[in-house]
Amino acid sequence: MGRAGRGCAAPAGAGTASSAPATLLNAGVEISYEADLFGRLARNRDAAALDAESRQALLHSTRLLVQAETAQAYLGLRALDVERALVRDTVAAYADTLRLTQRRHQAGDIAELDVVRVDAEVAATEAEALALDRQRAALEHALAVLVGAPASQFGLDAGPGPPRCP
Repeated sequence: MGRAGRGCAAPAGAGTASSAPATLLNAGVEISYEADLFGRLARNRDAAALDAESRQALLHSTRLLVQAETAQAYLGLRALDVERALVRDTVAAYADTLRLTQRRHQAGDIAELDVVRVDAEVAATEAEALALDRQRAALEHALAVLVGAPASQFGLDAGPGPPRCP
């Protein structure tokens, strides 16, 4: 005894004569259409496309800006490394000059004023070296922000010489 029709079969053991097949799926489709008599929809579509292009261009411009800032910070950092090396060498030369001037003062060749002047030069140059160290740390932190790394975990060793561009 088979039943033909739409629906699903009754579960096993439910064989009552009054059971009717059940519908499993109800599907409804609604279609609407708006006539574009004055081109409003076409203009809206074109405006949306232009807006998407504008946003894409803005994203590209922002990426380019970040890349330029990163390159500028890196090259500035490397230039500062060269300047720091020069100032450190100058501090060492002034320290040698101070020792020589102190010996000459002890020997009676020069006045104490010369020793004080050279000592002031050493102190000023050491202060300049410390200022360059602070500038380097600030540039290094800016570079860390630009590359998306935590500043506390980011570090670049001082370069051996002047930066070279390809």
